[in-house]
Amino acid sequence: MEFKFKNSQKGAAFFDLDGTLIRGLMIRSFPRYLADMGKIDGKMADQIDLIVSEYERGKISYTEIAKRIPVLYASSIKGLRTDFIQEIARDFVGEYIPKNLFSYSMGLIKSAKDLFHLVIAISGSPQEVVGEVKDCLGFDEVYGSLFSTNKNGVYTGTVKRNLMLGKGKVRLLEGLADSLGIDLSNSAAFGDTEQDEPILRRVGYPIAMNPNDKLLKICLKNGWTWYNEEKPPQLDSFQVARRGSKLISRERDLHEEVNS
Repeated sequence: MEFKFKNSQKGAAFFDLDGTLIRGLMIRSFPRYLADMGKIDGKMADQIDLIVSEYERGKISYTEIAKRIPVLYASSIKGLRTDFIQEIARDFVGEYIPKNLFSYSMGLIKSAKDLFHLVIAISGSPQEVVGEVKDCLGFDEVYGSLFSTNKNGVYTGTVKRNLMLGKGKVRLLEGLADSLGIDLSNSAAFGDTEQDEPILRRVGYPIAMNPNDKLLKICLKNGWTWYNEEKPPQLDSFQVARRGSKLISRERDLHEEVNS
């Protein structure tokens, strides 16, 4: 893939987290963590596990789990305080990320920081968890799903912003582009499921990481670059050179190799 853009143009790299940079789903693993600590009803975590298992067996679509899991998570934390969940989220991330980060992830983030003005995470996992990922992975901004609270900072059991769904992601993406002055045609996005398709379509450089079957078909149809853990991006092949007002980066295109 070849990146060509003027230094005056403000581009960003937008990353999904779960399945793209981090194994698994934190919105699945975090409620299990809470349940094991006795902080929420274990039956809620069991229901979330069951839904994900059905998806992994091909019984339901990713879109279905993207609709159902945030609702269950919201119900599971109803009545708990935000500062209490935030404190536990900090401990969870400290344990979870080192064990589940893909081997290529830190190098990929570093390369993105070298190439783009901003590196931003947009994740369907809870904001309290995603916020703790910001510093340990080096993002400029991070955005996760939000869950409603009352004036006392207590969760009310409803979903305020679901970023597991593509329509929520692209709405946020477009809002960030307006508020931060980001040129989306000069930006890249990285995702792993069909719910990332809307943001991949909005940027100049759509890249799929570990795409599920539906996103892989979309990539092949549109000629988008894609990688998986077995054939990750060859980060040492990035060549960056300044030519006047342009920054050009060339990366060895593995698309044909992966499909050969």
